[in-house]
Amino acid sequence: MSDAFDSELRMAVAEGLLSREEAEALREEALRLKRDPLELLVERGRLSEDSLVSLRKESQEQARTPMTPADDTITVRPPSSEVSSPQATVFPVPGWERYQFMRLLGQGGMGRVFLAHDPRLRRDVALKFVRDDDPDAARRFVFEARAQARVVHERVCQVYEVGEVQGNPFIAMQYIDGQPLNQLSKELSPEQKAMVLRDAAEGVHAAHRVGLIHRDLKPSNIMVERTQDGSLKCYVMDFGLARDWKEGMTASGSVLGTPHYMAPEQARGEVTRLDRRADVYSLGATLYHLLTGTYPIHGSNHLEVLSNIPLVEPRPPRVLDKDIPADLEAIVLKCLEKERSGRYDSARALAEDLDRFLNGEPVHARPAGLWYRLRKKARRHRAAVLTGSVALAVVALALGDALLSRRESARREELASRYTAWVKDIENYVLHAHLSPPRDTLRDRKRLREKMSQLESWMREAGEPGQGPGHYALGRGHLALGDKAKAREHLEAAWNLGYRGPEVDYALALVLGQLHQERSLELEREYRQRLGKEPEPGELTPDEWLRTRRQELEQRLREPALQKLQGLRGLDDSVPPGYVGALIAWHEGRLEDALHHLKALGDGPPGFYAAPRLRGDIYRTLASRHWKLGGYDQARAAFAEGRLAYVQAAEIGRSDAGLHLARAQLERDWLEMELSSHGKDLESLYEQGRQAVSRAIQVAPDRAYESKLLEARFHLLLASDPNLPWQEARRLLDQALGTIEAASMLEPGRPEARLELGWVLWQVSKSLYDHKEDPRGKLREAIQAIERMAPEHQDPAFHMLRGRIYKTWADHEYQASPGGDAPTLASKAIEAFDTAFKMDPSQMSARVSLATAYYRRAVSRHCVDPRGDLEQARRILEEARTVNPHYAVLYYHEALVHWTLASRLRKSGGDPRPEYHASRELFRQGGDINPESPLYRYNEGQALTELAREEMERGGDPRRLFEEAEALLGRAVVTHPRHYFSRSSLGVLRALHAEYLRLQGKNPEPSVRAAEKVLLEASRMEPKRHLPWANLAWLRSTQAAFELEHEGNPEQSLTQGLKEIDTALGLNAHDGYVALQHGRLLEAQALSRARREKAQDKDFQLARDVLRTALGSEPENQELRRALGHLYWEWAAWTQVRGGDSSQLQAEGLALAEKLLSERPEWQDVQVLRAFFVLAAKDSASPEQQRRALQAWEELNQTLKKNPHLQRKWERHLQSTRKRVPTSWH
Repeated sequence: MSDAFDSELRMAVAEGLLSREEAEALREEALRLKRDPLELLVERGRLSEDSLVSLRKESQEQARTPMTPADDTITVRPPSSEVSSPQATVFPVPGWERYQFMRLLGQGGMGRVFLAHDPRLRRDVALKFVRDDDPDAARRFVFEARAQARVVHERVCQVYEVGEVQGNPFIAMQYIDGQPLNQLSKELSPEQKAMVLRDAAEGVHAAHRVGLIHRDLKPSNIMVERTQDGSLKCYVMDFGLARDWKEGMTASGSVLGTPHYMAPEQARGEVTRLDRRADVYSLGATLYHLLTGTYPIHGSNHLEVLSNIPLVEPRPPRVLDKDIPADLEAIVLKCLEKERSGRYDSARALAEDLDRFLNGEPVHARPAGLWYRLRKKARRHRAAVLTGSVALAVVALALGDALLSRRESARREELASRYTAWVKDIENYVLHAHLSPPRDTLRDRKRLREKMSQLESWMREAGEPGQGPGHYALGRGHLALGDKAKAREHLEAAWNLGYRGPEVDYALALVLGQLHQERSLELEREYRQRLGKEPEPGELTPDEWLRTRRQELEQRLREPALQKLQGLRGLDDSVPPGYVGALIAWHEGRLEDALHHLKALGDGPPGFYAAPRLRGDIYRTLASRHWKLGGYDQARAAFAEGRLAYVQAAEIGRSDAGLHLARAQLERDWLEMELSSHGKDLESLYEQGRQAVSRAIQVAPDRAYESKLLEARFHLLLASDPNLPWQEARRLLDQALGTIEAASMLEPGRPEARLELGWVLWQVSKSLYDHKEDPRGKLREAIQAIERMAPEHQDPAFHMLRGRIYKTWADHEYQASPGGDAPTLASKAIEAFDTAFKMDPSQMSARVSLATAYYRRAVSRHCVDPRGDLEQARRILEEARTVNPHYAVLYYHEALVHWTLASRLRKSGGDPRPEYHASRELFRQGGDINPESPLYRYNEGQALTELAREEMERGGDPRRLFEEAEALLGRAVVTHPRHYFSRSSLGVLRALHAEYLRLQGKNPEPSVRAAEKVLLEASRMEPKRHLPWANLAWLRSTQAAFELEHEGNPEQSLTQGLKEIDTALGLNAHDGYVALQHGRLLEAQALSRARREKAQDKDFQLARDVLRTALGSEPENQELRRALGHLYWEWAAWTQVRGGDSSQLQAEGLALAEKLLSERPEWQDVQVLRAFFVLAAKDSASPEQQRRALQAWEELNQTLKKNPHLQRKWERHLQSTRKRVPTSWH
């Protein structure tokens, strides 16, 4: 009995006799009374006896010929007795390596679609296989692939690959993780349905532009995804019936498509006459079905539907559902015109008219009024028109409809009047509370919530007519309570239910505008925090990040708010027009015009403190703009004006918590600016901000959660003052932590509370880590805080934070206890970032965080498989670049991976130059994308510097590389005069060039002076960095070596260099690079004294001790070991000249050289060093030693021939060695 009821009720809904809600209620009543639902309609006058007979006949026909919108594509052919058997759902290619089977997605007339995984590109795909028993289907299948691949548009499902495997043709397509539109339609409002059809029409238009007609558009061929922010994204699917305008068709007479959505010319089989307007008809039929729940044209079977399409007019949608907007009905009926010339000329024109509807603008389609229906009937019944009877009948019918709805209209008007009074009562109540002296408004707010609860009960009793105005009243209540999210939810519900008017638009505009302002200022604040820092793993550069987030905010919040404000007409006098004009100007970014409107407005109506509050908001925005551009004085002036405006507003709205919070947020922004510019009055701003927060808590203790979050941020900000003693900063951090924990206890059910607590704990941990204190306790608390979140709240942001916590923990362990838990913690960070990426592959920060986590583990000392981790990082970043080739930070991180690979090759004796070239090219491409950032150019210059170093060490000509690097880094210094790294890198390049000049036998002094200039500038820019001083010491040792080689006086260079190395040691006494330069200087000092015959063993011992101590901390440092080998050689040579025993020095030096060459066999400088040690061995009489010496002599000469730079470097020792070897060896 229930099935029969459902069938009849579906037909009643399809015919527009009942709404879905009425059908459900009628079904329950019929079951309770054990009566036929259609007979109940007859008794109540809602259905005639003739209509009852007709409906039952149609219901029975439908039962005999089932047809669902989900899979109803047919081919109408001459009658045939063949019946195809259903396909098996087994994957047709088991064990296929190219695509890995996951599950069946669906099957239809042409074949089956499976979900599969592409292991090469690491993405899921939809695999479509054609039925193997239908040659025509196979032909259309191939055509579908060709056709769909020609259409490249974000609203059309992308074709990745077409092929054949084991005799099975297949198409690999983009996998859409959504639902067919027909399955989703019940969840959508009319506006959302219009929005989806608008986007689908854009995709169809793209197909039309390449000459294709789809011919089978319907709800099941439009897939809809819900994005992370809840918006809808649609894709046009299934081009299996598409036709190229330029290609002919077979003359079989087949009519391909789905009958209920076919255009009249398509239903008549006029294949050669089809053009893009056939698809416009199908889009209109689709929208008709979505809005009404029924087809535009009915029939007892498919053939009858095909016959009726050219002849029968669709019932206007508003006859079936009078809540359908009139403009939307006009658009639908224009699409469904029988004559093609009456339809939209293109899918683009349809999309534009739908866009006008969505924007509240007049549409081009004419409304479907009474005259429209009469005209349509007149076309089909010209003879009847002459008698006038049809027209009179239609008019009578329209009057009857009006009488039937009069009672319901009166009920709606009564409810609207009641709810309007409710809204006024709520707003007057809140205004009175806000204008009262500062006090705890908790009781007032509690009574307001009770009123709203009572209102919700009345809404349930009122039923459907009371929902629109009821939601509006609740929205205004939540807006008064300061809950903008709930206010937006209810106001949009009212608007979507058709309750619209200037008061609804104004309220929605206020909510959207306030949300946009809050989020915009949050973006500005985070942007400022990112400035001056190298991008963290997973982060965009600051400008890229800000630009992307602003665009998203404008689309979601600012543009809808503007549309509402610009369309306001007939708003009551409580809101002055000048204020609305100021709001519009503010949202459009015309801040000066907005201030002009407010100035002209004056004080406004009594108690209207929204104007001074808006003035405060505007000045706060102006201050942020000046701050971003570096105009600190202008920003301070704007902050001061904003503070004054908020104070004026608070003199009226004394108990409005929102005002006090806005004032506190201004003080917070001002404090952030002063901290970033090393300004003053930090304590004053901190105190004023905390006082504003306290007032907000006083008047609205039930909103203390938001206020305490803000108070915690004041503590955190002041704690970041670099001039604050660490103990005081620690006290503030503990206060911030206590405050955030208190906020979390206030609303423990809110997932963002735990997430916020985790963020604060992580920030405290980072501060401890940066101050060389143990962060593990706070890191453990941070993990415990967030991992108590329910699984359904563990979104990508949760996993990103989890990854950052574990990464900080791993970084600490790598330093504190190498070989401990660091690898496990790094693996957990990788796992967390990987989960975030899998949950949201579109989130580029998750990709980059995952790649950089692999990179960080690869460069750690105890990594098990560094090469594997580097390859993983490289692969992820390379894939990310294919997804977004305009994301500059991807090039930066991938360049670092190639740089590290180059360093590993250098240390293992390979040729690092290809990897350095790859790194240089990626830095160059990133710099082309983001030319304003110095990050890429100075790193490109460093890559060129390393390539020049390689050429020098291999005996090549590095001059072109020096010139390119000098030009690049020179421009970077000019373009970014305050960028430390550009100057530091330029100093290193010039220091290397000085070394090159020395090897050429030329005085390096010009390059030494040029390098000295930029390195001293760098040291002044960053006085706490040790590397500029270590590099200055390198310059002095280079100049001193030249002086020693050319009988000059190196003492001045040595004295200056030792002073500079002392400065470097004072800043960082444990860096191996500082020790390397220190050892070289001490060696040069010992040689200088030896030349003057004043040297002692302790001079060489001092250099040895410095290098050995450094090697104790960095035993794998090859440069330190090479320097120690050189020292041993010079020390041994000096000892031999004095007649001492140098055998121990030679043995230790030879062992060092042998070990280095086992690691880097092609290291030419060390090859020369080893040869000298072998040739200088004492036991020169033994045959074995003679053979080794001869081999060393030959190797020495071959190496010097390959690398003439070494000839000059070792010239002094070559002369004495030539004298000692047999003449026959020459």
